[in-house]
Amino acid sequence: MNYAPIFGKDHDLEYSMISAISTSEYAQLASAYYDLRDDGEKLEIFKKWRDWASENHRYLLDREDLFGCPGDCSIDGSAHIIDGEGWVFLFNTVDFDDTARLVLSEIYGLDGKEYEAKVIHPTLSSVAAKDGVIEVPVASHTACVLWLEKTGKRG
Repeated sequence: MNYAPIFGKDHDLEYSMISAISTSEYAQLASAYYDLRDDGEKLEIFKKWRDWASENHRYLLDREDLFGCPGDCSIDGSAHIIDGEGWVFLFNTVDFDDTARLVLSEIYGLDGKEYEAKVIHPTLSSVAAKDGVIEVPVASHTACVLWLEKTGKRG
């Protein structure tokens, strides 16, 4: 997809921004425009993710959908992997918390089973792979952004 609108207020604005970043090369403000215009805090959230997307643009151009067709399960997502490392976006679209199960051998571009996920949103944390699988809890109606890299890599 090469276009995504950004909607939402409050929490939904950030979710919508992250969704647009993970799915398209071009995002346009929809109803979010008024919130950004009138609320400096929301404008800072917008700038934070816009800058993040600019810094990670090369990864965002390389996209693989995870978990089959969006809407088939409670968590939707995409992987953006280059040279054995990269970003994963997870979206819980339902009214209950769930856990994303990332089977590393099924994600194109990863090399081996020894990986760690460094979660940067919604909170900072790390999750190590166990038997080639990384399990990441994702709260209801929340986006989760994580960096996958080989275990033991310094960065």
